[in-house]
Amino acid sequence: MGFSYNHMGTDYLHDSIVQSTKMSLEDFKNVSEFCLRIAKVVCRKYNTRIDHYGMEVAAAIERAFQVGNINYLLDIFKNSYDRDKMKVTKNAFIMTVRKKIVEELELQNSYNETQLRIIIQGELEGINDIRILQGMHDIVLSLQHDRN
Repeated sequence: MGFSYNHMGTDYLHDSIVQSTKMSLEDFKNVSEFCLRIAKVVCRKYNTRIDHYGMEVAAAIERAFQVGNINYLLDIFKNSYDRDKMKVTKNAFIMTVRKKIVEELELQNSYNETQLRIIIQGELEGINDIRILQGMHDIVLSLQHDRN
């Protein structure tokens, strides 16, 4: 798209998009509240102020439109690109990319963390072979060890 990770705004934007896919839009009154929560999470991670976050993300998006593949960007953001101001707002950008990611995940039959836990639990209930269960136990222990 034309983003450079030499700019802090790109890191903020990247983390905002990742965070947006971990959250459920239905848990919020509106998109503004949803994006504000994302911004606060990212600000905490980077120990920065919300106004600094907003300026850096806006600058990263603007740079992408200046040096990136403009036709590709306009195709992706055709419904959220403000032709009068010649830009895409940070909330519109995050929500558009989030939508595309979520659609791709759904096409690939991907699941979130909770869904995977439920599926795995259901699969394990039918296993009676102690060796397989011990192997699963060892995997869980190694994952917990890697996390710590």
